Amino acid sequence: MPFWHRAETYDDEKAPSYLPLGSTLPPRIERRRFHGPEWADYRTTSINLGSLATWRASADWTVRAGLFRSTNADHRAFTHLLTNVTPDRSGNRRLIVDPPSKNASTSGELRATRMLAEGPRLHQLHLSVRGRDRQRRYDGSQSFDYGRMPIDAPFAPPQPTFVFGEQTSDRTRQWTGGAAYDGRWREVGEIGFSLQKTDYRKRLQKPGLPEVVAQDQPWLYNASAAAYVGRGLALFGSFTRGLEESGAAPSNALNRNELLPAIRTTQGDIGLRYALTPGIKLVATVFDLRKPYFNFDAGNRYAQLGDVQNRGVEVSLAGRITPRLNLVAGAVLSRPRATGEGVRLGRVGERPVGMSRRSAEVNLDWRTPWLEGLSLDMTASHSGAITATVDNRVAIPARTLASLSGRYRFQLAERPASLRVAVSNLFDSYGLELRGAGAYDIVNGRLVSAYLSVDY
Repeated sequence: MPFWHRAETYDDEKAPSYLPLGSTLPPRIERRRFHGPEWADYRTTSINLGSLATWRASADWTVRAGLFRSTNADHRAFTHLLTNVTPDRSGNRRLIVDPPSKNASTSGELRATRMLAEGPRLHQLHLSVRGRDRQRRYDGSQSFDYGRMPIDAPFAPPQPTFVFGEQTSDRTRQWTGGAAYDGRWREVGEIGFSLQKTDYRKRLQKPGLPEVVAQDQPWLYNASAAAYVGRGLALFGSFTRGLEESGAAPSNALNRNELLPAIRTTQGDIGLRYALTPGIKLVATVFDLRKPYFNFDAGNRYAQLGDVQNRGVEVSLAGRITPRLNLVAGAVLSRPRATGEGVRLGRVGERPVGMSRRSAEVNLDWRTPWLEGLSLDMTASHSGAITATVDNRVAIPARTLASLSGRYRFQLAERPASLRVAVSNLFDSYGLELRGAGAYDIVNGRLVSAYLSVDY
């Protein structure tokens, strides 16, 4: 099954990020106002293509393969900063212009599965190999400082002549091979485990500097189990060790676009799943997640400050309330904590930036009885206060946002079609989004969008 997708973005005016002076939030920003400059338009092309294949070699053996290619080309990119913003609504304006850059990745997986049925027991053995090759070209940017000015006054300087520098390139190659087992015993339980060996290598070439190589070859694993202990009740648990990419330092850091190392993460959880009714299930989980903590240090460099441990409880409720009404609801209560030398010395707060201690979401989907094919859904999401600075002196206040949408399925030229109209931020609530420690953008106001899709 081949697939292809292309997205083009034009005339995306680059709004500023607000960085207040001192430990405070920025003053209230008027929404739906773009003060310029008009020539700071973001322009990009994204392409995803590939193919999926399945071959049933026999009744017991299945081979699956996938090959994927993704590219993202920024033809024009800008970073717009308003720094040292004060309550009198003034700040230092700075624009960073990037030359054309590209991020391209080729990846694939080959997996063979052996399935064996043994009465009430089902065994599956998976053998797999995965690989990826990602190349990036970036940097060479030019910076323009325009001095101090009102943050909400029209700003229309003439477009300067851009003189870009040499660009940085990096290449990531990763191969992973492993085996996994899944076992299911009807009305008794499930068990699963996997073991993988990965070879991760990244090469970084900055203009005028020797090539830098980062590599890691860890063993990765996970194990899970579930037991059916009563009518409608199951207990489960799992543990996972993974390897994640950290990406690059953000655009408002002193080490902008600097390569960050791959990080090792661990996660464990234990919980229960209970069928309240034949159509509604309750899931409650206690989890423990640990990973390195990256953010801004005292010199505005984006670097590892220590580690993060996040422990908490997650509860979800999902299912059919009536034949026409479905519910999906969930909530997370957690206690994220940063650890390390910076915390011990008082330079880094205990609460990690960008994390909240509570969140909740409710979604209702209703298929109307008066028009076949028409459904309405409502979503309400709540986030507690979000830690906004490394020293923990500032937090984005808690907020609740709601959205409403409708979907109509019908025939268009004898083809299946769907029209979706959605209203996000239904009550036009004001709020801030975090764009890195001490950097803010504003939440979109009420937004109406429409999508039409046709299956050919």
